[in-house]
Amino acid sequence: MIDAMRDEEGKLIGFAKITRDITERRAAEEKLRRAQEQLAQSQKLEALGQLTGGIAHDFNNMLMVVSGNAQILKKRLRDARNLRAVESIELAAARGETLTRQLLAFSRRQALNPIVISLRQRVAEFR
Repeated sequence: MIDAMRDEEGKLIGFAKITRDITERRAAEEKLRRAQEQLAQSQKLEALGQLTGGIAHDFNNMLMVVSGNAQILKKRLRDARNLRAVESIELAAARGETLTRQLLAFSRRQALNPIVISLRQRVAEFR
């Protein structure tokens, strides 16, 4: 800050300069800015988790309908070709249910349940 210095008659006789070290204040402001950014990021992730959980829940409900109707069809059908098609529907629904569990785990609504799988069996399922 610079102030004019005047004598008793008001005549300018010089200037006075006052400086302040604002290093600590700037560091505190930067720390606050970073904390606010982290909070905003955390809130975004929380919102994403809630959205993901809601979508996963709705998707799981639809899969239950598909799976249930596939089971009913499987009991009514007799020819092998149509039964294979229904089994394909059931397999796709089961994969969707696995995906739903993973989405729910991401949204922190359900714990992950890791399992050991046979890659040979998984590849055979695609044939």
